[in-house]
Amino acid sequence: MPTSTKHVVLLFEDTDAVAIGLKKQIALHPDIDLRQFDLNVSPPDAAGTYEDKLTEAIRSSDYAKDLVLIVTDHDLSSKKWNGLSQAAVSSAARKLGLPVAGYRKKLPMPTDVIQRIPGNGLIELVKGDKGWGDEVARLARGFVDLEQRISMLAASMGSRPSQMRSMSPGALLASVLEVPEVAAHLDSLACGDQTVIAEILNFSPASRAKTPPKLNEEVKRRLKVAMGVWLVDLIMAYPGALINEVGTASYLDIHPEDFKRAEIKAVFEGARYKELPFASDSAPLWWRHNLDDILNEAGVTTGLDLCVAKGVKKVRYCPCSVDPKLHAGYLCLALNEPISAKNSSGRVHWFPVGADLARLTKSIYQKLGPWIGT
Repeated sequence: MPTSTKHVVLLFEDTDAVAIGLKKQIALHPDIDLRQFDLNVSPPDAAGTYEDKLTEAIRSSDYAKDLVLIVTDHDLSSKKWNGLSQAAVSSAARKLGLPVAGYRKKLPMPTDVIQRIPGNGLIELVKGDKGWGDEVARLARGFVDLEQRISMLAASMGSRPSQMRSMSPGALLASVLEVPEVAAHLDSLACGDQTVIAEILNFSPASRAKTPPKLNEEVKRRLKVAMGVWLVDLIMAYPGALINEVGTASYLDIHPEDFKRAEIKAVFEGARYKELPFASDSAPLWWRHNLDDILNEAGVTTGLDLCVAKGVKKVRYCPCSVDPKLHAGYLCLALNEPISAKNSSGRVHWFPVGADLARLTKSIYQKLGPWIGT
């Protein structure tokens, strides 16, 4: 759902070199306008907390009406805004109904992804020399798209859509994405980030509020942030309802290198997650239920069998990254490599129930056991 408006992304960064690097990358996206919050200007003298002053500074800016995303360094330092933190930025963003993506200057280790417990309502970015600007632009466009879809769904049901309030979080997001058949699977992925799930539930009859909030613009913005963070930080990150390229190859039992071939991807094109919020050509995803439909309609049990049936030549099975003699079937989240059930474990307490394809190699699981709550 493209628009002609230039979307503003607000950056909180105290190192000029980092800010300049991101600005150069964002310049490749003409629909995105990156603004850097001036940490060299003292906060307003008005009484109130840092969060209140920051909220007012953003709200009174000349870009406020077009602001769609805030990006912040986790470790901020400013003499003028002494004590300013990512937590304060996130709090101000929450009051403004804006999503926040945070990052650290230090590049993460591969295993860091499974030591971070989702739950702070924040999207984690990986700062890098390449692709960082693309990811920021993808997030900005995705939230704009999501807000438009929520408004369209609400408009189709009236100003007080009781039907929307009766939906579970999974059913509501599935309706917004126009894939009602995945509602139950999405609900099984609703156990990771309770910050965002609570926001969605606050809108439903199950809310403790005597009168559930009317679906006004403020509530729409809050729902947009909650559903967007849930979609990006959990549903798209943990293989279950949606699966990344390596995970899809493993699930279909097709060698990851073979799966990159255009003739093989074409067989499963109907299952691609595309023309939807946060979709990416550089990091494609596939709907698992659509993959299953493609296999069932062909009367086969694996993608490898389907390729063979269609006459595709030289297609190999997907080997386990630990023991290549075994077929994989799962995805090691720490390494993003195919893994077999025999050589892996999925017993990590914050992995969502519905992310049943998410595993860790046994060696990583044993090494990180004390830190990942096994």
